[in-house]
Amino acid sequence: MNYSYDKDQIKTSLSLEQVRDLIADLGGEPILQNEVIISRTICHNGSGHGSHKLYYYDNTKLCRCYTGGCEEPTFDIFELVRKVKSLEQGSEYGLPQAIEYVAQYFGFSPSFNILENATVID
Repeated sequence: MNYSYDKDQIKTSLSLEQVRDLIADLGGEPILQNEVIISRTICHNGSGHGSHKLYYYDNTKLCRCYTGGCEEPTFDIFELVRKVKSLEQGSEYGLPQAIEYVAQYFGFSPSFNILENATVID
């Protein structure tokens, strides 16, 4: 039996305050200004380091790093978690792990795929 989380549903349902709380727990020291979160650049610096040049825009549900330190400067909350956890662990933290981390952090339930490789017989 496999289970999965609906990445798009999770991303679109997160409030600005929830994202701020997650970024705070990741060490970003976020500041909420209007509909934007401004955080330390935890995407490529350790927790508590870096300048406040990582922005999260609620209207697009995307982060943007304005330092030039990220190869891909625009990414979603799952990619931010992946980047932070990879830095913390010193090894690659996969996207499926990041999705599961965010889902569990906010209490989302997985959907079960019981018949994934089953054959339907009429």
